[in-house]
Amino acid sequence: MNTVSTPLRELSEWAATLTIGDIPDEVVTQAKWCVLDLMGVSVAAAGDEAITRLIAAERKLDDSAQARVLIRGERFSVPVAARINAFAASLTELADNVAVHANESNIPLAIAHGEHHGTAGEDLLVAVVVGAEVARRLHDVYYDTKKSERDFPIGVPSALNTFGSSFTAARLLGAGPGGMFDTANVALNLIASALETSVLTGSMLKPMLFGGWPASAGYTAAVYASQGLTAAVDSLESPSGGWLHGAAQSWNTDEFTRDLGSRWELQRPDRKRHASCGFSHAALDGVLELSHANVSSSSLDQIDRIEVRLFPFGAQTVGGPAEGITTSNAAKFNLRYLIASALQSGGVITMKDTDETIIPTRLADPEFQSLMGKVSVERDSNITLASRFSADVSMVLADGERQTTFVQHARGKGTNQLSKAEINEKYTGLAAPVLGDERAEQLRSAVDELQSLPNVSSLVDLLVLP
Repeated sequence: MNTVSTPLRELSEWAATLTIGDIPDEVVTQAKWCVLDLMGVSVAAAGDEAITRLIAAERKLDDSAQARVLIRGERFSVPVAARINAFAASLTELADNVAVHANESNIPLAIAHGEHHGTAGEDLLVAVVVGAEVARRLHDVYYDTKKSERDFPIGVPSALNTFGSSFTAARLLGAGPGGMFDTANVALNLIASALETSVLTGSMLKPMLFGGWPASAGYTAAVYASQGLTAAVDSLESPSGGWLHGAAQSWNTDEFTRDLGSRWELQRPDRKRHASCGFSHAALDGVLELSHANVSSSSLDQIDRIEVRLFPFGAQTVGGPAEGITTSNAAKFNLRYLIASALQSGGVITMKDTDETIIPTRLADPEFQSLMGKVSVERDSNITLASRFSADVSMVLADGERQTTFVQHARGKGTNQLSKAEINEKYTGLAAPVLGDERAEQLRSAVDELQSLPNVSSLVDLLVLP
C-alpha cells in the first residue's frame, strides 16, 4: 500500500489525534454555540410536511431503532436518523454557513451517533470541530478554480459536507490516522450527484442535497472504511478519474494543512439571521438599512426602485424572476420576494415569510407585486470571490434621490458577528414555541455545559417531545 506522506494523510493524522486540549477555548465555545443554533433551527422545522413525507419514505427503507428523529421521536438507524435530522436543519435556511454548510450535516450526524453509542459531550465537540475544519479545507483546496456548473454540475455543499461528515463520523468511531485516510477516500467515491439545478430552482430536494444525504453518506464512508471496505488511495487526485479532476481546473492540496492547528474555521463562524439563502443576507441588511433611514413602512410608494449588485454566482442563485414562486424553497432563493417581504414587515426574514400558505396571499397583493417589480438584481464582476456574500445596494426614491450602501458582511458574518445574547434570542424564538419555555431553557443550559456532559443522549431526551 502506498504510504507516501501527502497533505491529505497529514490532515487525516491531525483529525485522528486531535484532543479537546488542542482546541482553543474560543473555538470550543463557538462549537457549542453552533450546536445550540443548529438545534433551534431543527426544532423549528420539525412540524413541516416535507419531514412527514421523508419519514414515510425512510420507513419503507429502514426499520431500525438506533437513534431518534428530533421532536417526533421515530427511531431509525444512525445514518437514516442523521439524514432526516439534517434535512430538517437545512429546510429552514436558518442553519449556519460554517464551511459553507458543514454543520447542517456534521451536528445531526454526531447527535444521532452519540445517542446510539453514549458519546460524551467533549467527544462530540471535537468531532464537530474536525468536520467543520476538514470541510473548509477541501473548499480551500479547489473552490477558487472550480469548474462551472455546466462542466461539473455537482453542488458544492454536497461535496464539502460529505467529506467533512466522513471525518466527523470516523472521529466518533475512533479511527486512527490510517482509518481516517481510508474514510476520506471512500467519502470521495460516495459524493452524491447533487445537481446544481435542483439547488438553483429551490426544489424540495435541496435540503437533502445540502444536509441530509451528505450526513448519511459521510457516516457510511466511515463505517465502510472501519470494516476494511476501502477505495483507491488516490481517489482525490488520480489522473485516472480522481475527484478533483472532475471538480476543478486546478487545485492546491497544501491548503489541507496550511496553518493547521493555528487557524480555525470556527474562529469566525458564519451564522444566519434571515431564513433565506446566504447570498441574500447582505442585500436584505442593506435594504433594511436604507429603508429605515429614508422611508417608513406606511409610505413604501416613496421607493421608485431598488438596485442590487451581487457576486455573479450569487446573482444567479437568488436573482431569478418574480414569477413562478410556488414553494417555500423557491421563495427563500428569490431576492425580489425576500426584499418585498422585508420592506413590508420592516424586519428580518422569518420562516413565516416563506410559509407556503402565505406565498399565494403575498403574490396576490398589488403592493407586494409592485415592490417585487421595483427590485433589480445584477451581476457585479467587481465583487470578488473573497467577498462573494457582500452586496452593493441602491435605493432610488420617487424624487430621484439615490441612497447607496455597500454591505461587506451581513449580520452574523465575518467581522459582524452575532453576540451570544443574539444567538440565545434566535434559539429561544425558534425552539420555545415547539419545546415550551422550560424545556427549551433546559436544553440551552445543557448545551452551554456540553463539554462536561457524560452522555449526549440526554440532549436528545430534551429534543423529543413526550
